[in-house]
Amino acid sequence: MIRIVVLICAFLITSPVAGGDAEFADAFTKLALYIFDDDFEHSAPESIFSSKDLDILQSQKANLILLINKALGSGNSVVGADLVGHFELYDCARMLKYRFLKPGTTYGWEGRDYSDARIYLTDNRYVYHSRYFAALESLYGADLTANLDLTKQEIRSIYELSLDPWSPHYFWALWMLSKLKI
Repeated sequence: MIRIVVLICAFLITSPVAGGDAEFADAFTKLALYIFDDDFEHSAPESIFSSKDLDILQSQKANLILLINKALGSGNSVVGADLVGHFELYDCARMLKYRFLKPGTTYGWEGRDYSDARIYLTDNRYVYHSRYFAALESLYGADLTANLDLTKQEIRSIYELSLDPWSPHYFWALWMLSKLKI
């Protein structure tokens, strides 16, 4: 939390703000608090931010991109991903792609039940990755695989994980192959 406060202060000190605009500071404080929160249960940006907040963030795209890339680089950021899609921030696509391709595991406290593997191939089992997928899809369209420029190594890594049923990333890899249609 201290890191967030320091980042906000550094940002506000170095950013040109007309007359010390309190609305500007409020919008970016709210932004930092949400994008550095790794909880996956957040509403759409329109529900979190007022239209004035969104206008302020839109007017400061370079600073918005900087903060979102920092949030995505330091951990999971569902709100950061949602904002990438909302504002069509292609400058965040590389970091978002990195997060999306980072092997994940299924969500759920109930443990593994191998009697029906299909339950592990639904979007709600990959709460972060499905939000990253949605943000990337809003940037690149429905043919995400072709437009994402996946390398042979990235595809091979996912494929290799899908061949090892004992891997904690096995079902994630199967889900990814399905989502990416590879």
